[in-house]
Amino acid sequence: MITMRWHVRLTPAELPLPAAPLPFVADLPDGWEEWLRREGVVPGTPYLLSPTFEYDLALNDFFQSVGMVASAANTQVGYARDLAAWLTFLSTSRGRTWRDATEADHLAYLYWRRRDPEGPRIAGAAWDREVAAVNQFYRWALKSGHVQANPIPQTWRRPVPVETGWGHLGTLDEQRPATYSHDGARERVEWLPPSAYRRWRDVGVRGFTADGLPGERFRGRWAGRNATFCDLMVRTGMRLAEQTALTRFEVPVDRANGGYQRFWLPEVIAKGCSARWVYVPVSVIADLVAYLEIDRAEVVEVARKAGRYARVRRPLVVEDPARPVATWVTAAGVRRRVKVAQLDAVERRSLLVDGPDGLEPAMFWLGEHGWPLTPARWKRCSTRPMRGARRPESGWRRTPICCATPSRWSRWSSCSAGISPLSVR
Repeated sequence: MITMRWHVRLTPAELPLPAAPLPFVADLPDGWEEWLRREGVVPGTPYLLSPTFEYDLALNDFFQSVGMVASAANTQVGYARDLAAWLTFLSTSRGRTWRDATEADHLAYLYWRRRDPEGPRIAGAAWDREVAAVNQFYRWALKSGHVQANPIPQTWRRPVPVETGWGHLGTLDEQRPATYSHDGARERVEWLPPSAYRRWRDVGVRGFTADGLPGERFRGRWAGRNATFCDLMVRTGMRLAEQTALTRFEVPVDRANGGYQRFWLPEVIAKGCSARWVYVPVSVIADLVAYLEIDRAEVVEVARKAGRYARVRRPLVVEDPARPVATWVTAAGVRRRVKVAQLDAVERRSLLVDGPDGLEPAMFWLGEHGWPLTPARWKRCSTRPMRGARRPESGWRRTPICCATPSRWSRWSSCSAGISPLSVR
């Protein structure tokens, strides 16, 4: 089915092999991994397809530019989505391509996105993010000679007074989009005390009633795992993407030591490369061990018997569980080694551990089919506590904002939630 919107896709690490390939497949070139390496394309890099599924070489070169390659994977995907929304508007509402867009097209897009009664009416912060993405694309396109002018009007940045002490931090780029919003302030945060968080967790995540009893209507299968995930995030202040990328080699699961236990959050998965020590209280460690030995072990065993892990093509494998070093075999048959602490979140999803009972994922948090859970999956899970907290028997008069909205999960920390790391039991 062909739609009128532009599509965002991610470059796969390997191409699937159909069981019954059509005749033309045999004529396609081999060595996908070698081609990616030769062209300098990192698996997971986004690219855009037109509504008719055409690939624009010049357009997608933007994602190979220095500014994009140096950005985080989530940033690249966000830019791709914002750019796809702009291109969809150009083709459907203005009948233009990105090469011949004008300032009038951008102003029409501004009206439709923010003020049109039939438009999405997005907030100022969302609009500023979209403008920044499209502006960076056109500045690159202008420098590369793909367009003659930037359709986004520019204005001069306000000079920073010297007496403020921030003047020396000014950028050499003194222009910025003139259509930035004036209402893009950060959203207000309502503080959630520890007792309210525990009630939200018990009612919305575990399915209890306001009286602390199991709810008869609750049908959740993974209440223990989800509640432990929430407690770990609140007690440590880790972000969603950081906690989702943890492996068994990082999460402390030794109850014998007692007290707080710490582990090192590697730079490659830390937000803004902010590698640091993370301290986990013994009460949360007990729940982590219970999840590891019961829920996680069950889904791993089911997946192992179904042969799901054995079907992974050229995986990263930790051959010795006592040494977090991964080994893989390249397409040329060469064995390579890399420390687990150097693997990013995408690479960790294909990381397996060869233990005494067979292969299993190295990632700590797994879904019901035995595969690692992504941040997007956890965000979808966060809508269920909202519905649970709004049940009449829950006793909530209003839904707490900090922990119950999906948008808050990506930056949910002990500070933003208004919870002391020492106060949640």
